[in-house]
Amino acid sequence: MIKAPESTIPWMENDELFAAELTKGHSWQLYVAMRLLKEGITVQASRLQLWRTKDGKVGRPPIEDFTKTDVDLLLGRDDPIPTEVKSRSLRFTSPEDFPYSTFIVGTVASWADTEIPPEVVFYVSQPTQAILALNVSRTRDTWTVAPNEDRNRDITSQCYFCEKKHLRTFDIVVEWLRTRDE
Repeated sequence: MIKAPESTIPWMENDELFAAELTKGHSWQLYVAMRLLKEGITVQASRLQLWRTKDGKVGRPPIEDFTKTDVDLLLGRDDPIPTEVKSRSLRFTSPEDFPYSTFIVGTVASWADTEIPPEVVFYVSQPTQAILALNVSRTRDTWTVAPNEDRNRDITSQCYFCEKKHLRTFDIVVEWLRTRDE
């Protein structure tokens, strides 16, 4: 796994940190995609878009364009469901042993800016590789807003939080997805 370089450059201006974080996130998207494919779910994964410029720097799409239309995975054959994948260094195997009473759904700014909001958010435990999921439409009215500090990127953002009782296991989500495609 690529380790993000340490830097005093703000996160959005640090191309190397952005590339490392994007690459790490993309690898977990592909992990979820492969698990879903093994379960017979049709999956379309987003492309990783990075390049090297002539002067050796990391090139990337403008973040404004990237966050508005980016979808991590599209699930299902007919009327595909947009989803987001988040990986965490937290150890969990089920909603019951998730280590906090609430979890981060995403930043308020990213949800406001997106043109294609996810209908499902997947959470992957990096240590256990367990996958949990949140059904957005069934829980949106329960979300709260609070500041959250991201130590890796050295930023604090207003984030949406949801109670862990709304998390579902991977198996439950797979069954729901199968019924949609029947």
